[in-house]
Amino acid sequence: MTTTFRIKAAILAALVAVSASAFGSELSRCESVDDFTDEELTEAVVLAALAAVSASIFGSEWSSCKSVDDFTDEELTFASASVPNFVTNGASLHVRCSGGKDFEVFLAFGHLDLTGNPDYRFDDSPPATLNVSDSEGGTALFVSGEEGFARSLQTSDRLRVSLPYHWHERTMLDFDLTGSSGHIDRVFAACGKRTLAQHLAAATDVPPPLR
Repeated sequence: MTTTFRIKAAILAALVAVSASAFGSELSRCESVDDFTDEELTEAVVLAALAAVSASIFGSEWSSCKSVDDFTDEELTFASASVPNFVTNGASLHVRCSGGKDFEVFLAFGHLDLTGNPDYRFDDSPPATLNVSDSEGGTALFVSGEEGFARSLQTSDRLRVSLPYHWHERTMLDFDLTGSSGHIDRVFAACGKRTLAQHLAAATDVPPPLR
């Protein structure tokens, strides 16, 4: 066991303890792949509570995970990253495949009373309105046009999302998209969709004109 692994394990244990005392949660088993060594890892994590606590304090790099819902036996594959934001009590961006067929992209946060749709921009592109639908609990925003949005996540370096809330104020979520492509490919593949390389190859594979 490396020193880095021991440190990560210690941080994980501390966050689990804090999140469990604050929120309560069940353990879920997650299969992931190490970004550097490509080694497959199986970890027990406290998903919802741990994400909320760790995002508000540290943020996180992109990672992907495959798990099975304890109640429905449905397989879930997702790629995600989080950013610290104390207005929203942390925020995270997720690309998810449920049951091998339902592909979704959503933003999750602790709590925020939105007063309208958020704006977003990839890299230096002009800001645009992000079409979303709220979750029932008001702690997630599901993105419309999810497949195209996920492709933009794969081919961009930065995503900024501006969230409007009370009294005409705004708070910004700033996601570094470095390293996201491979993790999102895993989600596309789980839903039987093309990886980015396959998608780009298909887009350039234009048949010659008829003579």
